[in-house]
Amino acid sequence: MDMLQGSITQRQYELHRIADILAKAAHEESKRASTAKVLLIVLGAFTATKGAADQIFEVDPKAWTKDRGQISYSSRSQIHCYY
Repeated sequence: MDMLQGSITQRQYELHRIADILAKAAHEESKRASTAKVLLIVLGAFTATKGAADQIFEVDPKAWTKDRGQISYSSRSQIHCYY
């Protein structure tokens, strides 16, 4: 009977160690997921801000030229970007 109890105790210890390893891995993955969520929110805010700025400055999305990469704005705002 003691041999059976010792075997059960050993298996419980092994399962406890495995649970600790899995908990640590889950914690690390949770950190990674949180970082990804924050990055997604920041990039989404940046995209929304760009869209709002395009509307404020009346950017024409068809104003890109293939040869010079130029953006032309309306005559109301005299901002030009070249690169």
